[in-house]
Amino acid sequence: MAIVGGGCSGVFVAAQLSLNGFAGRLRIIEPRALLGRGLAYSTNFPEHLLNVPAEKMSAFPDVPSHFLDWLRARIPNVPQRGFFAPRMLYGEYLGGLLANSPSGFAHIRSEVTRIERAVSSFTLTLSFGDSLHAATVVLALGDNALTVRFPGERILLIGTGLTAVEAVLALQGQSLPCELHLVWRRGILPCAHTGSCISPPPHFVPEHDLRRLVRQLRNRVACMQERGLCWRTVVDSLRSVSNIIWSELSAADRARFFRHLKPYWEPHRHRMAPQVRQRLDQLLREEKVQVMSGRIGEISVAENELRCNVHLRGGGEVTLLVDRVINCSGIQERYRGAPVRPLIQSLVAGGIAEPNALGIGFRTDPDGALLTSNIVAGSSVFTLGPPLVASCSRPPRCPRFARRRRRFASCRLCTAAEPAHDESPHGIALRFE
Repeated sequence: MAIVGGGCSGVFVAAQLSLNGFAGRLRIIEPRALLGRGLAYSTNFPEHLLNVPAEKMSAFPDVPSHFLDWLRARIPNVPQRGFFAPRMLYGEYLGGLLANSPSGFAHIRSEVTRIERAVSSFTLTLSFGDSLHAATVVLALGDNALTVRFPGERILLIGTGLTAVEAVLALQGQSLPCELHLVWRRGILPCAHTGSCISPPPHFVPEHDLRRLVRQLRNRVACMQERGLCWRTVVDSLRSVSNIIWSELSAADRARFFRHLKPYWEPHRHRMAPQVRQRLDQLLREEKVQVMSGRIGEISVAENELRCNVHLRGGGEVTLLVDRVINCSGIQERYRGAPVRPLIQSLVAGGIAEPNALGIGFRTDPDGALLTSNIVAGSSVFTLGPPLVASCSRPPRCPRFARRRRRFASCRLCTAAEPAHDESPHGIALRFE
């Protein structure tokens, strides 16, 4: 078996396979020297914190305190609840999950550039020219990355979500801070977590229609507010059923959600640590960061700078002179047409994968197995993480992410066997450096 990608997704699958007694040969193909340090957890900035409290970040659903116990062994006086750990520490935690890997495990430091179907297996071409064979392939691809440094520059960030917030912290945390402008159509910043939401979650009735779903959500929030309780409880109550609800929506409703509701849902569902919000508010008060609601119009080059016209949501227009524009608006990679990455091109061209209805991920079954017009079930190629966008409401994170990977590993992968002839050798996101 081969896992393509050694970030959080790939490590989780490998750890669950090991826990479930997988006895075959297992290779993780990942160019980084350290596993578990994907884009989210390879940051060197201590200001970058997890967006979920430590007590909810265990890699093992049956041991919910696993990460918290690991953390307490390294940091004194970590509270039982409400501690938002640095992302770099979580990367270290992930890297240690495979410390006691079985003898058949190998980390191959390379990239997979092409996957082709063979007679009874798949051939994976590696970036250094060699190839390997695998009966089962797991695609843990992640996102494409853009390195963020640019000290002292004037920068326009397109987007106001968590990616933009982390870019702000990194760019302002340098020895020479940047002048930053954030622009997005609604200009809504992510909400912050709070420890006061301790009320029991309301009962939520699944709906197959987006309009009725939104109406029910608003009614639940209004009821909680009338009782003086927190709206976050309502939003969080959907976590365990959101992917089921999403799978039952029509393609038209899914597209409608991305077009109209996503700018409002994301800031409430995907929240930031309270400390991060405090730091961001400080930067806004000090006018080191400016947030605008509007759309980017024309961008032109004027001598050694960029002239960006912003059409403001309330009317009028602003012209910004910047050195650089960075897109922080979320997952942008297209799987339909001409995908950027050669690996995705080969999968689509070879009939192993098909873009989903929205063109921003792969068609899959509920367990992440790739579906095409020629394969309706039983595929031996699986995917998880960003390529599942539009197949689920959002690629699930810890701990629900871990539960999905456990089921994924135990139900579909542990019985896979590697071919005897194997003679193998030994996802726009931001990378912050």
